[in-house]
Amino acid sequence: MRPDSEQDISRLYSTSYSYLHDILSWMGQGKWMLPNFQREWVWNEDQVRGLTEAVCVGQPIGGIMRITRTSVDFEYRPFFDGVKVSNVDPVPEFLVMDGQQRLTTLFQVFGNTAPVRVHFRKGFRRILFYFDIKHYGSSKDIAGSIRTVIVDSKTGKPADEELRDIQSEATQFARCWFPLGLTMDFEAWKVAYDSYWISRSGSSELGDAMQFFNKIPSLVKHASIPIITMLDHATIGDIAVAYGNLNSKGTQLDAFELLIAKYAAGNFDLRADWFGINGEPGVQKTISEVSKGLIKDIQPTEYLPAVQHYLNIARGTPSQGVSKKVLLEIKAADYREAAKPVLNGYKEAFAALTSASLLTPTYLPAAFYLSAMCAILGDSGRDCASADVRGKLFKWYYGTTLVKKYRGGDPLFAGDVLKVAEWIRGNTTTPEFLAKINVTESLVLGAQGTKFATSILISEGARDFATSAIIKDHFFSESSFDVHHIFPKKWCKDEGIPEALYNSIYNKTPLSSDTNQRVISDRPPSIYLYEIEIARRLSSADMDNLLISARIDPSTIRNDDFYGLIRERRSSILTMMKARLPGTFTDGDFFASEPQHPRLPSYLWICKETLAFLFKTSAPAKLDDIVLHVLERFSASSCIGDSVLEDIFLERLRKRVSWCLKYLTTRDKSVRLNKKAYTFVSGHQGMRHADEE
Repeated sequence: MRPDSEQDISRLYSTSYSYLHDILSWMGQGKWMLPNFQREWVWNEDQVRGLTEAVCVGQPIGGIMRITRTSVDFEYRPFFDGVKVSNVDPVPEFLVMDGQQRLTTLFQVFGNTAPVRVHFRKGFRRILFYFDIKHYGSSKDIAGSIRTVIVDSKTGKPADEELRDIQSEATQFARCWFPLGLTMDFEAWKVAYDSYWISRSGSSELGDAMQFFNKIPSLVKHASIPIITMLDHATIGDIAVAYGNLNSKGTQLDAFELLIAKYAAGNFDLRADWFGINGEPGVQKTISEVSKGLIKDIQPTEYLPAVQHYLNIARGTPSQGVSKKVLLEIKAADYREAAKPVLNGYKEAFAALTSASLLTPTYLPAAFYLSAMCAILGDSGRDCASADVRGKLFKWYYGTTLVKKYRGGDPLFAGDVLKVAEWIRGNTTTPEFLAKINVTESLVLGAQGTKFATSILISEGARDFATSAIIKDHFFSESSFDVHHIFPKKWCKDEGIPEALYNSIYNKTPLSSDTNQRVISDRPPSIYLYEIEIARRLSSADMDNLLISARIDPSTIRNDDFYGLIRERRSSILTMMKARLPGTFTDGDFFASEPQHPRLPSYLWICKETLAFLFKTSAPAKLDDIVLHVLERFSASSCIGDSVLEDIFLERLRKRVSWCLKYLTTRDKSVRLNKKAYTFVSGHQGMRHADEE
């Protein structure tokens, strides 16, 4: 016995074979047509010629998939503008789902004497197809005997001067060129051809024609084409699945295009509803407007799940997912019923995302999340702007995204959406699946966690260091704002800080690219913060407030205390994250690799002490002299008595003093390590004497 899956498939369709002659006849009579969602004919000359050659030599050309017109009520149309059906207003018996390009090509080449229209560059051109009987007689090369003649688009006649009269029978007979458009009914042409050459004693021409007509037309007319017919009880979802499985190129039918054809039969223009008509905006433009242009070209396949989610929520049907098969069963009346609340849901969703600083292409939720959010907020029955509604919505989003609970098409997703909707309505307690979520610190440190932490910092009012600009007012509309390091990457590498620490969100904050590149550069924080204060004429208190807005402890960053900053900021960021997450949270052993080190003076303090030392001496100073001066001025009690720590302290202190000397002297080539240097730096760069503080 076959597996159940095979039985289920086999009950949906039957298979048979038909001759090409009969198929082209049915097309001409209007018995076979196309559902109106099928794309236009798009083949070029090479594709048309390739199929023509294949049929003439008897090669298989693939099967055709069709449905009975009564199985699904689709709107229909003829195959091609040039394919004129013989009946007036015919009603088709079958609609072709797969095989349109091939059948249209075959009808134009073998069932129609008019020039074949093929795609060429950005437009079309028309071509006549002939079979060179004489060449075939001498070579037996079928493919090589097919001739094409380009028709001038203006005159309607062959562009080649020598073939200008090729459409007349006399010229065709003289050249022994048979018009392939007469293949299905060639007898009259053959009789006239024989008469023409009998009168001219053309025995070889007659012999060549006999070989041709005894073989080629019969091969073409009796080409056996496999036909797969979907049975009457097959649903629109079955048709879509079968099409995807059986299509020769693996093409999938678009659910929206199928619904357009389905709704059109009931006099509802889904295409106009989506794209708009007579100046009235459609769904697509409306969503673009409510999203402030962020989503300019939302696709129907992203919108239809929102409609189905809404219907599931409104009717309490969790078993109804949003698979393609389910979406294809949406009735026109249900689609129209859902339109207003779903569009309102998009408006509320974008407002919520804006409040959470997630309204940017990089930070925007995945399409399947967004469609669910719109459905939930479109049917919440509550004030969607309330902290409770938005808080619950984002607990679900943040938590399930961080643990990667769903994979877009997960069938459990629709059921969870219904539970979240009931929770937001206030009808239930926290859903069990949310309460069981456990987020670890390693997830917060990942790409998605970094995005969430950044969005929270922005929504909490983080400001730019150098401009004092509120990040939220710029981050999502200006590409010049991004997430940058607080302690520069190069500085961290030079200090031997592990990459996992300096590349974590704890050492990052949203800033303008100008602040990052021109102000911070590769300088330590104590230096670049001091320069900002001088350039912007900010008090230390004002600068501290800017730092606090980004959850940065001023005392740690001003002292170039990387590990102190990370400890304080980690605690602050995790506190904010935990308040927005469901379930439980597991802290990581983040500082397991922290090296033991003594406290060092900040670079700014060293710069000031260096200037103070230079101010007191007119002689060129040596590095060791400055280090000794700095050491005397700085209390290193934390490492006294420990020879290892003392060695580390001295090595790192010497490195910092060296950096400060270079920093001070490279501001201008004329600067020297003496009073002139102090005067220059203090007068033009804002570096004040340490004793002036």
